[in-house]
Amino acid sequence: GGGEGGGLRTVTITGVLWSFEKMVIPAELDGLPVTTIQERAFEQNKTIRELVIPDSVNTIGERAFSFCSRLAKITFGASIKVIPERAFYECSALREIIFPDTVRVIGKNAFSDCKALARVMLGGGVQEIGESAFSGCDSLERISISIQITEIGVNAFASCKKLSVIFVEYGNPRYASLNGVLFDKKDRTLVRYPEGIKQSRYTVPGGITRIGVGAFSFCARLTEITLPETLLVIEDYAFYFCTNLYVMDIPEAAVISGDHTFTGVRNLTLPGEIIE
Repeated sequence: GGGEGGGLRTVTITGVLWSFEKMVIPAELDGLPVTTIQERAFEQNKTIRELVIPDSVNTIGERAFSFCSRLAKITFGASIKVIPERAFYECSALREIIFPDTVRVIGKNAFSDCKALARVMLGGGVQEIGESAFSGCDSLERISISIQITEIGVNAFASCKKLSVIFVEYGNPRYASLNGVLFDKKDRTLVRYPEGIKQSRYTVPGGITRIGVGAFSFCARLTEITLPETLLVIEDYAFYFCTNLYVMDIPEAAVISGDHTFTGVRNLTLPGEIIE
């Protein structure tokens, strides 16, 4: 399909009549530049194994490639700045992603439930990772947060069973990593303890004042967590389904916010007012 853009005529891909295992999006059609892939354009396509997006394309619509169950390889062009919400949601065959440096934002749920995704190279341009962007990526073992990334959404790396290291480049103004665990320096928050870490005990560093939303969710290996006296707030879902956690003392000053903080935690004796 075609679209008018301020006098300059461009083309939007709205879908295809025939699919190929290697889908190369054309840079132009009938002499007009192809700039946009419409939302849901290739949703649930079961044929495409490899996708090549040309430099002419600067916009991908939401859910454009969600549920493309055979898609294993993507080559992004150099004009895309935003990977939108659920763009590659549940592309269960996708094994690796290498982002060009032009990508600034990875949207909400953009790659969630990509169960085979083992390698992610974020590129030097990414500034923001959206909520649940890589949640449920069961094969992902490590992720590197560059110096430019200053916004990481809630649950961005939740339910990543094998994730054992979140590495943060030295000099990042907001985030830091200690022993593979992600912290927000500005808010003195433990953001995410990767559930693939194989140890059973963990001591939250002194000076931390907040355990973030879902920070330890599904960390079933942990049996014992030591919290610092500096802790003031435990956010919702913080220890959600930490099914084997049985030793943890909550500092007196700490406020527990939310109704699901300890859902699925069966073996922990909690102060009376917390028990539902």
